[in-house]
Amino acid sequence: MTKFEVLPTNEDFRKLTDMQIDLMIHSMNEDAREIELARKGMTVDAQYFDSSFEEEVWNRPVGEWEVLKPGHDPDEIARQVEELTRAEDRKRLESRFDSLDEYNAYLEAGGKTVRETEVEQYINRQLALAEEKARRLEAVGGNKELIDDTDVSEDRSSVRDNLPDLDKEAIDKSIALFNQLDDDDDDFTVL
Repeated sequence: MTKFEVLPTNEDFRKLTDMQIDLMIHSMNEDAREIELARKGMTVDAQYFDSSFEEEVWNRPVGEWEVLKPGHDPDEIARQVEELTRAEDRKRLESRFDSLDEYNAYLEAGGKTVRETEVEQYINRQLALAEEKARRLEAVGGNKELIDDTDVSEDRSSVRDNLPDLDKEAIDKSIALFNQLDDDDDDFTVL
């Protein structure tokens, strides 16, 4: 069945159970999948589900299952895989293992990972920037030359010395001044 021939309001359709409707929709989805595969030039093979794999591997604790079943020959399996694998795929796979071996040897000889190299380069850049800032500050010395004040870590006490100290009396005066203003246009309450 590729399509519904009646409206959902039809009495015959309304008599169908949910399971029957689900089966029809599943059938339509499978038909659409088969059509799409045929359009791509692929054949629809029978689907196979090996329930023994689930029982023998997935439902067992780690380490309690064997990769090879009794009677399996690992050399024969390797030969079959070799036959089914294209030559160019084998070359690519071998080169990956070669490069992995080279990489592991590099790390064992004291080489650094890409992440470690990036971190080291970042730290070196930050150190170089800090050294450059220190040289600029030292070069300016006592001159009244303008420099970026983010580089200056001077004591700001000279600025604070010119400001009067705030005490409880000054704070109370400020609050009283604020409260005596007759502003009804704000939402502040009297302190």
